[in-house]
Amino acid sequence: MALNANSYSEEEIVIEWDYSRLLETPFVYVNGIVLVNVTLLPISNSNISLTFVDDERITWTPIAPDDFTLNQGESYSQTFTLFSSAVGGQGNIPFMCSVIKENSTATIRFGYNVLNNGTNLVKMPYGIISLIYLLVSSSMLMKRKTKHK
Repeated sequence: MALNANSYSEEEIVIEWDYSRLLETPFVYVNGIVLVNVTLLPISNSNISLTFVDDERITWTPIAPDDFTLNQGESYSQTFTLFSSAVGGQGNIPFMCSVIKENSTATIRFGYNVLNNGTNLVKMPYGIISLIYLLVSSSMLMKRKTKHK
């Protein structure tokens, strides 16, 4: 699901001890920019662990941390740019969120802002191929006309 640039979305989510939750941003194209914000609300009775779900076919800058913990009241906020993708020229940012303390819950506020959708590089080659075809065809017609004179 692609969103318009500068579209902000935020939701409050309760994470239970026995059920991890996948937090994802929408997909953007290469050079797309996404701001991610995760806040563990102070009303939570446990800290949380966030694990970046790495897909080696997608490269973000900066590189997302593999695994980190948030204590009650703490936030994580980072702006990412999609550097490259071998998955249709697009990617999203997924974090797996888990409660650390057994039989507890945690309430988080997960938000993201698509600052730039990026460029759909998959469509670009067809335009370039069409342009090359047009130039070659034109030059062949010009040569044909000059031969007849």
